[in-house]
Amino acid sequence: MFRHKRRIFLRETDATGRIYFGAIIDLCVETFERFLHSIGQLDVVMKGDFLLPIVHFEGSCFHPLQVGDILEIGLRCSHIGETSFHLQCEMYNKNVLFTQGKTVHVMQNKQSKQKQKITKKLADIINRIK
Repeated sequence: MFRHKRRIFLRETDATGRIYFGAIIDLCVETFERFLHSIGQLDVVMKGDFLLPIVHFEGSCFHPLQVGDILEIGLRCSHIGETSFHLQCEMYNKNVLFTQGKTVHVMQNKQSKQKQKITKKLADIINRIK
């Protein structure tokens, strides 16, 4: 599992000062990006000959988060298949689970936009957080 800490910013909240639901997917994607950067593999995804669109997202909020809260965010791969993988993101504040999200990514050929099998290189990267 990959972990990092991060503060909730004003731009991620609504008029009540609480995090809005759409920010959860942003935090999940940001955590995946931080993971890739931390292992020196961000270019594999950003400059590769494939795309990794999110085709499904689900999230749950168990407690409200507000501006200034410090989160410890954990990321792990909960499933890897032939053409897709699932990333599970859990956000804790003071060791209490506040929010979780799941993204499903499909590997696509950059030119044809058709699904393709996950490459060994990408599978090796994703399996680091399995």
